[in-house]
Amino acid sequence: MLRLLPIAIDQDAAEDYLEYSNTKCTKSTEMVTEATNYISGGVQHNLAFNYPLMLVFDSAEGAYLDDADGNCHIDLATGRRGQSRRRQT
Repeated sequence: MLRLLPIAIDQDAAEDYLEYSNTKCTKSTEMVTEATNYISGGVQHNLAFNYPLMLVFDSAEGAYLDDADGNCHIDLATGRRGQSRRRQT
């Protein structure tokens, strides 16, 4: 049986993370909060629930994900090396 050990998170890093979520991801947070009226927890599966940064994505291209607030994120969990094209800017 695989046992995962708890990971300590630096307090300053956690506060920065919360600040980012509270200031840069307001539309996503509002949409997930609204979804809780219709879907238990606001998400369709437990892998999508990542409090406090609950994101709603509008589009994706390769490993680049654009959220409802216009932020671009890089998907590091795809598991496919060499499958992503570089985004044109």
